[in-house]
Amino acid sequence: MPAALSIYKQPHGRHVTTQRPIVISVRENGSSGYGIIHARGVLYIQDAAGNHVNTGVEFNAYSNSANGIFECNVAEYCRQYLVEVKDFYEQNWCQYNDFMYFRRFYVKFHPVALNPNGTLNVIYDEEVDSNYFFTYPLNTFNTESLSTQNDHVRIDYFVNNGSNSSGLAWPSSSWNKPQTNMPDYNCINYDSGVAWYTFPVINRPVNRDMHMKVTNLDTGLSFTVINYAFDNHEGTIPINIHPFIIELWYVLQNGAMANILIDANGEPLCEEFKIECSLHNQSTGAFIRGMPGKIYRICREANCGGKNSTTFFFRNMRGAIDWFVAKGTENKSVAIGGTTFDRHTNFSRSNSDGFGVIKGQHAATNLWNDRTDSFTVFSQPVTKKEAIWLDELVTSPQVWVSKKLDGKYNPSRNGFDYVLQPVIIDKASYKTYSTEDNVNFLEFKYTLSEKTSTMKM
Repeated sequence: MPAALSIYKQPHGRHVTTQRPIVISVRENGSSGYGIIHARGVLYIQDAAGNHVNTGVEFNAYSNSANGIFECNVAEYCRQYLVEVKDFYEQNWCQYNDFMYFRRFYVKFHPVALNPNGTLNVIYDEEVDSNYFFTYPLNTFNTESLSTQNDHVRIDYFVNNGSNSSGLAWPSSSWNKPQTNMPDYNCINYDSGVAWYTFPVINRPVNRDMHMKVTNLDTGLSFTVINYAFDNHEGTIPINIHPFIIELWYVLQNGAMANILIDANGEPLCEEFKIECSLHNQSTGAFIRGMPGKIYRICREANCGGKNSTTFFFRNMRGAIDWFVAKGTENKSVAIGGTTFDRHTNFSRSNSDGFGVIKGQHAATNLWNDRTDSFTVFSQPVTKKEAIWLDELVTSPQVWVSKKLDGKYNPSRNGFDYVLQPVIIDKASYKTYSTEDNVNFLEFKYTLSEKTSTMKM
């Protein structure tokens, strides 16, 4: 007996977004004899060891026209498997933290037949597998054209090695997009952590090495870090671009400092630098294609506009991690709530001379307390492009502020003694102020995600 099902349409790319439909379809092989009425899909995910394991998620694929072709949209099922990785929070900068950015899946399909008694029979002995695919929480605009198919469902332009299996390879490196909408000249707070400043790219390796060229824009001097991202790594590569880590990579590869971004004491040697990544033939070293570079500014926490700065990290709409250093004013307010109740005192002459009353004892006590610490940020002047990008901060599902970790001794002074504090942005508080000369100011409020200042007894 021939196989009951075959794959009719694979996912529309090897790398896809969970924010748009991911449609897979199977076709009934008419001579199987089962009388198939729909197909059962089972979702498999790649684990940390590289094995694909059953998620336990099952769903049905149906036909809309009784033509023996059964379709399903798996985007909703895949979206929930992005996890928070411990290495990310602990600043293990040499780890990829893959599962925060993407996951790899495939779907196993089984035919479902109708028994004569009207019950359904999932025929698990019959199976067919889809191709594996990588998923990202990557939002796209309907005003974008992101593939040679001229659509905004495929994310081909974000996959940095030519074709993403859904059309022809595009001819120019300039068509590639990094996994961020961050404008150039965004500021890196040199003192507030190192592992969270990244240049994110989606990589599909095909015998390629990745080179990263780093240029000090104050002096024009540059150096290249070869194989900064591992050759065989597929998926999002959050390339760390904090100057200290870039220099450290150079030392590990060359045995000496470049002394172009920072000096031997760890002090920055420039205010602006540029990152450019390119893919080269692994065997010959020949340039194959590049991707758009980005320019960054370096600021020190002690002199960010002469005021105390607040560094925000947040999940951007392309699925990676961005940051914003707010150098304006920040005000704090505290809202207190709770309920008290009168406590019972056992008055009895026989208990003691004080009739059971203790001096200083509470006659009323707290049933519950609630304290909310709110912070209102009024930003420094930003451009219109920056203001549009920062809409992503306000609507982001994951936002943190970088805070110095009390009690940790770290003589390096390079930001490893910082920790991420989760916060919640008050969406209703977000306001934009624009002046006649196109200068913008942002105002918004955030609260701490964990109310650690609320005391309990």
